[in-house]
Amino acid sequence: MTNPREIQYPNKHIAPERVFNADLLKVVTSNITSWRQSPGAFGRLHLHACWTQASVLMRRYQGQTISRNRCFLGGVIELWRYSGDVRWRLLAGDIVSNILYLQVPSGGFFHASSEHEPMYTQENSCPIHQSMPVLTLLEYASWGGADPMRVAQIKPAIDRWWLWFGKFWWKRGNGWKEPLVKPGYCGVTNQDLVTVAALAKYAAVYGDASLFENYGLPVLDAYLQEDYYYRALGLFERGDNENFTERTSYYEIILDMLDVIYRDTRDERLVEVADNIVRHLFDALDYGSDGMLHLAWGASLDSKDKSKVVAWQRFPHALSSYPELLRHMQRYLGKHPDAELNEKCGALEQTLAAYTFANGAIPISMGSDPLFTVVGHSNALWRFLIDRLAGQASLNADVLTAPVMPTIRRVCGEVEWRENVRMWSIHRGGRREFAGLKCNPSAIAIGAEEVLPNVDLSPLNEVEFEERVSPLMEGKI
Repeated sequence: MTNPREIQYPNKHIAPERVFNADLLKVVTSNITSWRQSPGAFGRLHLHACWTQASVLMRRYQGQTISRNRCFLGGVIELWRYSGDVRWRLLAGDIVSNILYLQVPSGGFFHASSEHEPMYTQENSCPIHQSMPVLTLLEYASWGGADPMRVAQIKPAIDRWWLWFGKFWWKRGNGWKEPLVKPGYCGVTNQDLVTVAALAKYAAVYGDASLFENYGLPVLDAYLQEDYYYRALGLFERGDNENFTERTSYYEIILDMLDVIYRDTRDERLVEVADNIVRHLFDALDYGSDGMLHLAWGASLDSKDKSKVVAWQRFPHALSSYPELLRHMQRYLGKHPDAELNEKCGALEQTLAAYTFANGAIPISMGSDPLFTVVGHSNALWRFLIDRLAGQASLNADVLTAPVMPTIRRVCGEVEWRENVRMWSIHRGGRREFAGLKCNPSAIAIGAEEVLPNVDLSPLNEVEFEERVSPLMEGKI
């Protein structure tokens, strides 16, 4: 093989238009589909951007977690709409069948725990991971291209889910506050709003608003009160610790759910709330030691005075949330033009372009363990690209069987990530810590000596791109 191409990140001077194009969409889609482990199930490494949790590696799991299926389904439906390739439509049905398969007889779902996977029970889960698959099923049921036989299975599955979920989670609370006095489920804003959105969508799809009126709207009303929603700051209290606002990255979920609820209820309060949140997202922007604009991890408030931010906690920067938050910021500026904010939005998009890797990934987060920088995240960038390209996102489904993806070696500090279309490895200080075969949910080798049966990892040594990422440092330029 010829000498690999070397790239240093951030790639500061590259224009977003040169990055976010149809060629990148093909590579990102290939990256995602290289992790397909069954007709409708996609794996990946479960590294949590906000909490920098990586313990799932030691549990040898790289399979699916159900809350991500909504992103996959939405993207596949859009690719079908733009390309007309029937294979995308078939894959959408596979994703839904997989969700239905993951339902346990009593109503909840397993593999519903993200960074705590693998999880084979419904009880050791949480409202967001139990409600997101329901919202996904409902969005499929309302799609004109859905398979009627699959759609017929959805309402009975959701009704079974509610019989368990409503009883188990209503006002249950969390380890800091339980049971809840106000209407809610686990008492965490982003989580409970997903359940509210699912109940609102159920009412819209099936014409029965009783669940939303009794168990959705009261929760929404509770979170819009001043003890949870700080209108002057555009921030929500998180709800599972004292004086702890929702971290910036979680507003991608909150804003998404407010959109869903508004579309299905036309509750005009939500338009102002969403605009207010986005307007204040610009307050969380600051330049880092890399010279690029970043979003802070979260805001610190005074324990009594909730009218101002005392300080911004800058690290870690959850870059995996940037694509979705950028989408909301750009949409806000489309409704409320502002030259200064538009310049900042463009600078944040420049940051995203500067950290888009050659194999269609972006850092999970930066400013903490370099592991979260070198192991890339593709899902959010994929949806961002599909939305940005719109009619130009006419990609056929050949990538499902023949992904087009380079072999890379990516280094940040003492941590190194190697990946190709079939396998990956993680090295720290020159020693291999983990390696894995993507197609198998549990095919992870731990340590330098352990082998994966019948797997030759040597192709990871023949790289096409050598990528080096400069660590983010405390302080700003």
